[in-house]
Amino acid sequence: MLENLQKIILLAIITSILQFTPETSLISQEISGETREDNKEGEELAYKEIIYGDINAPVTIFEYASLTCNHCATFHTTVLPKLKTNYIDKSLVKLVYRDYPLDGLAMAGAMLARCAPKGRGKAMLNLLFSQQMKWVTSNNPIEPLKKYSKFAGMNEKQVDTCLKNEEMLNSVRNEQEKANNLYKIKSTPTFFIDGVKIEGNMGFEYMSKIIDEKLSKN
Repeated sequence: MLENLQKIILLAIITSILQFTPETSLISQEISGETREDNKEGEELAYKEIIYGDINAPVTIFEYASLTCNHCATFHTTVLPKLKTNYIDKSLVKLVYRDYPLDGLAMAGAMLARCAPKGRGKAMLNLLFSQQMKWVTSNNPIEPLKKYSKFAGMNEKQVDTCLKNEEMLNSVRNEQEKANNLYKIKSTPTFFIDGVKIEGNMGFEYMSKIIDEKLSKN
């Protein structure tokens, strides 16, 4: 019953989709550091992993987050940049992003980030977290979601197809259920640094100590 209700809520959100709006300088700045690769017409909008850093990095961080979670947004805008500078960009750490949507709106954003062209999922996440208060509090939050998706390389038809894709919806939901069953996730954000569980955004210094300890053993 609960699952059916959640699907009904999500579909209600999706049906409110409006037209794309013009490009903003903020969006251009957000994606300027990455090569744009649009989804080609007819290309399958399959579930894609979102990983920050070298896949062969010795330390792995798994992050479970919701796009409507303000603590998750704080992590992505204040802590993650420091992790990138000190560890990720030096191929010492990789961060694997996992969706844990707390509501239908977060689910819609998660689906769009997963549908983004290869290599564009991170740019989509960065936009959604940095602009969280604007789109979450919007009268029609799907409108900015569509705008961000456009600059991540998706056209309007692909956005609509992604949001109505039950396979994509189930892929995100299955990852969330797996997190519940295996790792007992109770809140967002939750992190695992090579198996060490951290609940909440504990800040860069706290995470850095654990990372340094793990690196010393490699």
